[in-house]
Parts: sequence; structure tokens; C-alpha cells
Amino acid sequence: MPSPIGHLLAGVSVAFVADQRRDLSSRWRYTAMACALLAAAPDLDLLYPGGHRMMTHSLFAVGLVFLVGAAATRLWAGRVDWRLTVACTLAYSSHLLADYYGVDVSPRAGIQLLWPWSSEWFISDWYLFRGTERHNPLSAFAITVNLLALAQELLVIGPVVLLAWLRRRRHVTDASTGAPLPLRSS
Repeated sequence: MPSPIGHLLAGVSVAFVADQRRDLSSRWRYTAMACALLAAAPDLDLLYPGGHRMMTHSLFAVGLVFLVGAAATRLWAGRVDWRLTVACTLAYSSHLLADYYGVDVSPRAGIQLLWPWSSEWFISDWYLFRGTERHNPLSAFAITVNLLALAQELLVIGPVVLLAWLRRRRHVTDASTGAPLPLRSS
């Protein structure tokens, strides 16, 4: 399964694609932070012994994130911000997708995508991400395994984040003049 850093990067890339504002308002930073945190959130189930990759790794949880996002944006802005709601939902979903394509050597490999309707575990036969080592994380073995996993995540997700950022940056304009902003600030 991917590392928390890989999940955070996936969430940030979703935010960059979803938030294509024409100015550099600070709101996009909050969107990026919310998406990054939501992309890592399903692993909070690690705090519940025996519950990892079940409830929080399901389409049911994705639906809850969508409903909570719609309600929260309505309370916050007075209307549902569909772009932000969908971005947050996709960021959360990115975790499930990454775990589905990640190596999992646990006795019950995969995720319970259809919880609570099914107890079946789903995992791809095609692995995009290495497994990580959570047991004895300071051992030389765990450090090596986790650094290799992180390197692979950076090679896979890093270009996606970079392309999403460049795409967003290309559309950003100066609010006062409407002119495109340079890639480097002076």
C-alpha cells in the first residue's frame, strides 16, 4: 500500500486540477490542504485495531464524504460549492484507487470497496505502488523498504502533481490586469 506521502501528493494533484481560479487567491491553498488531508484520511482506520482497509476504504465512505462536503460548503458559503465538493470526494477516492493498485502482503489483501454490502476484498493484479513496512519502522529493513516505496511514488505521482500545477499555473492571471502571471515571481 502507498505511503502517507504518496496519498498526500495524490490529493494535492486533485486540488490543482479542480481549482482553476483565474487569480492567486489564497483559497486554492485551503483546497489543496483539504484535498491532501482527505486523500490520507482513510488510513485513520489504523487507529482501530482490526479495521484497516474496511469501512473507510469503501464506496460508502466516499458517499459520506460527498454528502458532508456538500453540507459543509452550503453552511460555509450559503450555497453548495460543487467544484470543491467533487474535488474533496475525488481526493478521498484517490486513496482507494492507490490502495487498490498497491502491493499488499497482509493476510486479507486489498480493500473492502463494497462495505457494508459485501465483505469481499478487492485488489488489482497489476501493481503500481510498492508495499510499505509499518512494523518496526526504525529498522534498517523498514527504512529501506519505505524509501524505495517513496521513490516509486514520487516517480509515479510526482509528474502528475507537476503537470497539474503547471496546468493550473498557465491559467492564473493577475487580478488587476488580466495578464498571465510569469512562472517565476520577481
